[in-house]
Amino acid sequence: MTKQKRDDNNSKIYSISPSKLKEQRQIILNLYNSGIEPDVIAYQLDISQEEANKIIKEDEEKKKELEMKQKILDASPSMGSSFYLDAVVNIDLAIRNAQTRMWKALRSGPEFNISIEGTNKILNQFSKSKVTFVILHIDLVGSTQLSMTLPLERLTTIIQTFSQEMSIMIELYGGYVLKYIGDAVLAFL
Repeated sequence: MTKQKRDDNNSKIYSISPSKLKEQRQIILNLYNSGIEPDVIAYQLDISQEEANKIIKEDEEKKKELEMKQKILDASPSMGSSFYLDAVVNIDLAIRNAQTRMWKALRSGPEFNISIEGTNKILNQFSKSKVTFVILHIDLVGSTQLSMTLPLERLTTIIQTFSQEMSIMIELYGGYVLKYIGDAVLAFL
């Protein structure tokens, strides 16, 4: 992906290669981590402050995600310590958010936006190595009974919302959805 930029006179447009973008991104992060404010960085590199802030924010989000994953790895039972899920995820808040999304979905239909891109990256990363995973199979209890008593559109909404919520919880705990099987979710941690 190349980015276009105008010269000082706004007369000529030139492209920045992906390698230059990566280099510029690293320069921005190095300057910011050295204590230089984003507005100064933007001015010195002749970019908009929004661009600098966006790069800094993306980096901070990646750091938070890595810290969370590291906490999960550090608390792994295989290391001999106890694994307290409450230390990683606020369970009460997660339940309240899930209930809110469920009621909203039952009223107006689910927003089914699940990606397994992260799953593919992890599987490719470990495809040629031996690694231990925990396999998780989650099934919607009573779905056969529901299928005989509910209208199809209502049953579909419930199954989609269930799949969405389970996917969110799996991701919160550092897991990855492998596939969806009817009213079940197959995941690994």
